[in-house]
Amino acid sequence: MDPDNFYVLFGLADCYRGMNQQYRSVEYWNRILKNDPDNKVILTRAGDAYRNTGDYKTAEEYYNRAMEIELGNPQGPVYYLKRKGDLLAISQDTSTGIGASVNAAPSIDVRLESHQLSVFGNGLKNIKLYQISGSLLRQTEKISGTQASLSLQGIPAGIYLLRIATDKQTFTYPIRIRGAR
Repeated sequence: MDPDNFYVLFGLADCYRGMNQQYRSVEYWNRILKNDPDNKVILTRAGDAYRNTGDYKTAEEYYNRAMEIELGNPQGPVYYLKRKGDLLAISQDTSTGIGASVNAAPSIDVRLESHQLSVFGNGLKNIKLYQISGSLLRQTEKISGTQASLSLQGIPAGIYLLRIATDKQTFTYPIRIRGAR
């Protein structure tokens, strides 16, 4: 057996992730990244594993690398991350640890304008912005059912998790906020 076989390493990493053995999972995600350092899916999964161990600084580094690859090549093939503006939707059962992962692209539009994050879609219940560590930063106060907004005033540049709850499902996305807006 080839010790660097992608499918074997992926299976082991995912198995350890499922057994909540994040440190072992990280070991195999990083072995894959030695051969494929620009694999945004593996970077995201490794970031999730680091976040689950409490190593938020390393998690953010991995998320930033994944986003740089995605944002730097908007015409490239997209496997598990879907790009829409500054938003990357994690799909195919990639855990974020906050609410449910998105398994299909919802009919939700997210816009970053000035000091405001606006979400448009049917059946909106609430939106919340979390730090990578899982700490709640902001949440909506009023929602019209089809539109919700969050102030980004005072939020520094970085990677955050945006949780959008609708009548039918909850979606969690990593989102890059570029700082002073």
